[in-house]
Amino acid sequence: MSQRRREALRGGPAKVLALASCLVAVGLLGWVLRAAPINGFHTRVTLAGSSDRLRLVQDQVSSGRAARALGRQSVFALSWLVPSAACWVGARHWVPAYRRRQRAWPWLWLAGLLAVAANLVGNAASYQLFVATPPAPAYALVGLATLSWLTIVAYAVSALGVGSCVVGPLVAPVLRPVFERLFSGFDWLAKPHPPATAPGGAAAPAETPGSVDSPGSVEPDPQGLGISLSGGGIRAAAISAGALGAFDSPPVGGGRSVLLSARWLTAVSGGGFCAAGWRVSDHAVPRSASTRVSTTMFERDHPWAQTVRRRRRFLENPLGGITGGALQALWRSALVLAVVAASAYLAGWAVGSVVRSPAVHPEFSNATELWAPRTVWPWLLPLGVAGVSATLAGLARHRSPWRRRGLAAAAGLAGAGLVLLVVLLAAPIAIKYGEGIWERLAAPSSGRGDADRGSGIFGLASSLGLLGALAAALRSQAKRRWLYLGGALLAVGWVILAGKVADAFARGQASWATERLRLGEVVELPWCVWLVVVIGVAFECAPAHRLTLGGLYRKRLAGTFALRLSDPSPTTGLRPLRYDEEQAWDAFAGLDGPELILCATAHSTRRGPCGIKGFALTFRPSGVTLFRPDSRGGPQSWSLPIARYPRGSWWRGFPRGWIITRGSAISGAAFASAMGRQALGTTNALLAATNLRLGMWVPNPRWAEEDFAGDDPSRTGPASRGPQAPRVGLSYLVKEIFGCYDVDRDPFIYAADGGHRENLGLVELLRERPERVLCVDSSGDRPGSFTTFLEAIELAQAELGVTIEVAWDPVRHNQPGDLLDGVASSLPSHCATTATIRYPGGAQGLLIYGRYQPCLRCSAATLAFFHEHPPFPYYPTSDQFLTEDEYDHLVALGDHVGREMLALLEDSVRS
Repeated sequence: MSQRRREALRGGPAKVLALASCLVAVGLLGWVLRAAPINGFHTRVTLAGSSDRLRLVQDQVSSGRAARALGRQSVFALSWLVPSAACWVGARHWVPAYRRRQRAWPWLWLAGLLAVAANLVGNAASYQLFVATPPAPAYALVGLATLSWLTIVAYAVSALGVGSCVVGPLVAPVLRPVFERLFSGFDWLAKPHPPATAPGGAAAPAETPGSVDSPGSVEPDPQGLGISLSGGGIRAAAISAGALGAFDSPPVGGGRSVLLSARWLTAVSGGGFCAAGWRVSDHAVPRSASTRVSTTMFERDHPWAQTVRRRRRFLENPLGGITGGALQALWRSALVLAVVAASAYLAGWAVGSVVRSPAVHPEFSNATELWAPRTVWPWLLPLGVAGVSATLAGLARHRSPWRRRGLAAAAGLAGAGLVLLVVLLAAPIAIKYGEGIWERLAAPSSGRGDADRGSGIFGLASSLGLLGALAAALRSQAKRRWLYLGGALLAVGWVILAGKVADAFARGQASWATERLRLGEVVELPWCVWLVVVIGVAFECAPAHRLTLGGLYRKRLAGTFALRLSDPSPTTGLRPLRYDEEQAWDAFAGLDGPELILCATAHSTRRGPCGIKGFALTFRPSGVTLFRPDSRGGPQSWSLPIARYPRGSWWRGFPRGWIITRGSAISGAAFASAMGRQALGTTNALLAATNLRLGMWVPNPRWAEEDFAGDDPSRTGPASRGPQAPRVGLSYLVKEIFGCYDVDRDPFIYAADGGHRENLGLVELLRERPERVLCVDSSGDRPGSFTTFLEAIELAQAELGVTIEVAWDPVRHNQPGDLLDGVASSLPSHCATTATIRYPGGAQGLLIYGRYQPCLRCSAATLAFFHEHPPFPYYPTSDQFLTEDEYDHLVALGDHVGREMLALLEDSVRS
């Protein structure tokens, strides 16, 4: 195709013509429906299924009127070729880039051609069978019914393609700016962040050419020192505070502290709480490297340390405490649950309405036996065709490179067959006969004797016994897998609600199923359906990122750790920084001290290295980076500077300010609808449906510049928004419930706790190839185990090709009765040990690993608290409400771990 022709297809006249063709097709459909000679004639003929039903239609309609009705149907079918052609053009020229990356969208126009061809063939066959003098053979009527169902499905898919590839892309540039302006007032309820400032105090440039390096692309620094802090909630934050306090102490011989001398500081979850709070709060302190040897913020008497200690129960902060937070979470969860319930209602309404109609079972309302072959076989054949098609699709692709796609198509066809089975057979049978099954078992009929009644009761008892045995078997399995069965519970509840609604609509027994409201003179639907529409619109208009619990989580973390160091109060401590007082990430580039790197997980449906369904996502002053190894395990990364990283809004559904405390909240989003290593199976769907999720959808660095090309991140008004840029809406809640995360094609990625992938932050630090590493492990492993550390070693080997050899003896628990320095104890002799790092290419480094475990060299106070107050220090991560003594002793233990690590570092430097 020539360039001129391509430009003509993209131009305004072609778009106007496409919209006009869609309107004409809709108008013709209305003309066909309103001008039909008899209500439902076409449906009653094509879905007759038996000669008796067809004969009833022949007695009521003449051949001339039938020809005119089928002719109108053919006119509509031919008119649908134009919208199908517009769908083909739109899929290649009008839809946004993120739509074109999806596999199915470019091929939806084929469904329109299939629908038109099937409709024309069906009309011709319908007329021939209608005017035939001998009774039509059963196989012909069944074949016509099968063709009719395929036509309906093809039209539905084609309509979806026309709406997504024609109507949506052409209407969005008009409607989206309107919605942006409509909801922009909510964005200004919170003041915008101040502009980024460079270390000298002047405003930092939006982008400096060559100033942003892709992480891991630089050569190893011969003096490179990195620190990593693990996750573990407030327990890890306390240990990290103690360890950073040790690292921040000035050396005995003078000079700068190890903390300020480090080049990188990676942190996850609880370690990120402390590291982010230090970096944000320390921003206002003078940053002269020549006069500053330590930060002193981690000293026990410093106002920052005192305030964090006072607010250690961070879930109770800020105003309103934990009760206020629970109420805010409640209304958010109520809206999400309402959407899930609305989907069940909508499905039940559709099934009940279809079951009640002649298209499924014309004799449903009378006493005709549902099991008669003439009723059942017309619907079994379409299911058989779908099953055979699925089998052939799977076998045809068995040995080809497209095998996976063939199997996916087979699974889709098999799923469609199951849906038809439920709608066409299971639902009518359950609705018609389900209500009286138990009564008939107990009393088969009122006119029979006691023997028959007793046999019915015996049958009921046998059925109950069988159900009891089945329930016992299921219960025995549930005891072992109960934590993973939340999705099954959600599915059962959803089906029960949808079944109740379907039963009510099929029988017309409930007032909420029969009372209708009319919209104008065209649409008349039950008032509950209108309520479902209102709930869906309310959810779509609400900000997706504020509906989750991530925003509440960020506020409580910021109110505890991000503090204003000026004007401390002797009673309340330091004042938390307000949202509009926090600087953007790029304001922290080039500051004195290490570069802060917060580690999160970008969840994925596909498995990455070590079988983890997630990839590394980091937030740092230089930008946001996604690490996605290729299919062969080679390194791959996409980095985008913060200045060019898309900013959202209320309407767009993702945050409009990328700040450190937000990165800390995402890095510490422990429970979410996807949890990587800690995945809970189907329970992930239940967490999404009940809104128990701290994760967040953020722009995908891999595609952000392409998908958000019309956005100007330096501006905050609606005029800066690209009219076809993606937004987070209802479809992304569906993705969470069904666990669909595609980091390769989707414009957004689901970001949550970095511990879902690697809980030490060690692998992300090793990407920088430091010469020395200080790794503080306060993860929730059981005493004496090093599971998290071993998982990090394994992941570093698989993803980076880095091997780590650890000297385990100093940190292993001893056998009871062993003598160490004349003392019999099972405690390890040390809290820290060394390891050798071997990078690809032959370079080596030193790893100093510190574990938050009591050892024989701890202080007497720490050991006494360990023996008198179990489970110190191994509090579960779910325990976020530590007492003052527990918090203080954790900080003291962290200080001891840090000083042992410093001693090993000094020994390595001297050697």
